[in-house]
Amino acid sequence: YIYLKLSVDQGRVYFKIKNSINKNNSSPGVVSTETGIENVKRRMAILYPGIHNIEISKTDQDFQVNLEIEI
Repeated sequence: YIYLKLSVDQGRVYFKIKNSINKNNSSPGVVSTETGIENVKRRMAILYPGIHNIEISKTDQDFQVNLEIEI
């Protein structure tokens, strides 16, 4: 599954995305998601310095990102 929610309230954009993890998908040679997560955090710090908050979490069942940007 994929769940997306985007909202704007009092000068802030809120974005939430959550997706299930397919445990049967074990593709050889796939780069760890940790590299992608660090790239996203670095890019957000460059594009929205001091006006964003990003929280990324992973469980055995799903992966979730909560992003808040001041506009």
